[in-house]
Amino acid sequence: MRTLRFSIPFLFLASAPLGFLLGGPWAFLTVALAPVSLCSLDLALGFEAEAGTPPGGLRYRALPYLYIAAQIAVTVWAAFAIARSGAGLIPAIGLTVSVGVTAGVFGICAAHEMVHSPVRAERGLGLVLLASVG
Repeated sequence: MRTLRFSIPFLFLASAPLGFLLGGPWAFLTVALAPVSLCSLDLALGFEAEAGTPPGGLRYRALPYLYIAAQIAVTVWAAFAIARSGAGLIPAIGLTVSVGVTAGVFGICAAHEMVHSPVRAERGLGLVLLASVG
């Protein structure tokens, strides 16, 4: 269960390109999944009784690093996917809103984690993601 908890942001992020590639209204897959899944997963997974890895270790910082890189990559991919001539209006809107949902729900959390870091490079990485969200 613990692994599932930390993979959820990556699964939502993957649902944005998946929905777009499926086409049509599937482009809104992330938008449809987010409210229902997050509420039900919160209820099903509950709260952790014990703390995880102590803050400051590489294992603690790896997930935000990976998520920020993946979020930026998906955002850039989405811009190119929408810019190509074959993308229809509905899939383009669905992909835009889906990437916005992932950036707003999970991207802001990862960026927030990095912005408060004492390490200058981590703060910069967090600011880059916040700029892409803004």
